[in-house]
Amino acid sequence: MRLITQTIAIIALMALFGCTDKDNVKSDSLAKNIKTISYEVSLEIEADKPEWMANLNKQKLIGDLFDRVKNNELSAYDPFYFKAEAPISWQEIRANMGAGADTTEVLDLNTGEMTLRVVDVEIDLTEIKSLIFIEEWSTTALGAIQKNVLGVAPVRHYARNSMEELNEQSRLKRIAFVCYFSDKKPPLFSN
Repeated sequence: MRLITQTIAIIALMALFGCTDKDNVKSDSLAKNIKTISYEVSLEIEADKPEWMANLNKQKLIGDLFDRVKNNELSAYDPFYFKAEAPISWQEIRANMGAGADTTEVLDLNTGEMTLRVVDVEIDLTEIKSLIFIEEWSTTALGAIQKNVLGVAPVRHYARNSMEELNEQSRLKRIAFVCYFSDKKPPLFSN
């Protein structure tokens, strides 16, 4: 009796979690209950869960995304604009990432006094510590969940100023841009 119960449980789990044949998955007519989902995923390695990040080259993933946008291979959109109609410029992305001219106090070695100086600040990709995924989720006739990634938005985590240490209390977050991988461009945020 125990073996029969275990067998039924395994078959039910396989049906629930998508062990379906390829012909059923291919047909769009079987997909139903389509929902657009957005969620943020941390790219930081957590001390209690380091294994899920073990095979991810975060620098390459983020660097490639920014390079593709900079080289016009991918269009980037304003994450707060309801309709993704016009891509934003590389200069706008630089501003979202805190790059550009900045005035800072520096020690003048000749006088020993603090003076104001304009410095050029570049994009710091190490500040991208999470990604927002925009996905379309649907279920098949057999109950399997299918996910289609529609877009991604890199999230910059930074301190208010260069003198502050980046910690949970002082951390600010800003979405640099949103990239879509298909013609579907749902808004990142609802009205």
